[in-house]
Amino acid sequence: MGCGSSSTAEHLPPIDSARPRKKVSKDAMNAIQRELDADMDAILNMDNTMAEKRHDVAEARRLFKEADKDGSGSVDAEELITIFIKLGLEIEKSAVKEYAAKFIADFDKDGSNSIEMKEFFKFYTQVFKAEETRSKYAQRIAKEVTTAQVEAESDALFTKYDADKSGYIDKKELELLLRECLQLQLAEDQFKHFVGDILKHADKSRDKKIDRKEFLNLFKKCLASPEILKKYEEKVSLRYEGGSWKTRK
Repeated sequence: MGCGSSSTAEHLPPIDSARPRKKVSKDAMNAIQRELDADMDAILNMDNTMAEKRHDVAEARRLFKEADKDGSGSVDAEELITIFIKLGLEIEKSAVKEYAAKFIADFDKDGSNSIEMKEFFKFYTQVFKAEETRSKYAQRIAKEVTTAQVEAESDALFTKYDADKSGYIDKKELELLLRECLQLQLAEDQFKHFVGDILKHADKSRDKKIDRKEFLNLFKKCLASPEILKKYEEKVSLRYEGGSWKTRK
């Protein structure tokens, strides 16, 4: 080497003399560990969610395929009944078709009057999987079906006794309806009073006749089922047997 020069290595600090690393506190290490644990839990939960979703898709597809007898790629009301039975939904036999129709109305988004696989999968995941939601849905549908049945029966009875097709039940038509629908052992003057009393209370518009809406309210209170009918007959009989009917306004 030339005069006055020195080796670069002579000026480098030895490795052992390097600045020591800053010690990480125990709290910081615990925080890092918690973050790592949380990340791992998220990964595991994601895996579980994906596995559960794959299972749901497979199960929904299996049920759908079994019901789709004609291989059309959709299920109609009749085919839905098969699914309801397999899913164990509690439905009265007399209301199965109405239930299927309500189901289609809820989940048939493309207006095809049938359910496609995508629509059925939505039902399966949102309604059927959890027992609570399944039960609530069945109860709601049952209530809607019952309401529809009552309205249909009321409408049919109204049409039958609306002899002049006026769209109203007048006093004469109401008297015939009550004579034929109720088994009352009343004297003629009592029965005439009873008919007038019913007309007075059912006729909310005060036009001395009953329209379909007013008749529906009357039907629900007095005629909607054999049980309601029997209780109403007993109530009327007791009232007239007690002799208070003449003084009632």
